[in-house]
Amino acid sequence: MCFNYAKKNVEQNNLSDLIKAVKVPQKTLLMDALKEESEITYDFCLCDPPLANQMEAQGVNS
Repeated sequence: MCFNYAKKNVEQNNLSDLIKAVKVPQKTLLMDALKEESEITYDFCLCDPPLANQMEAQGVNS
């Protein structure tokens, strides 16, 4: 659910050409996920699954 909000936020702000939201399976290490897109240079990476899980559990994103 949080991923959908992130993707929608990028699209609504016309930033799709600059920002790519990527959803990876749980328990995937960040570096493993980044290796899949080897030709991309990353300037910034945000990862905050504990907060996302807490918000979903509390129904904040519903």
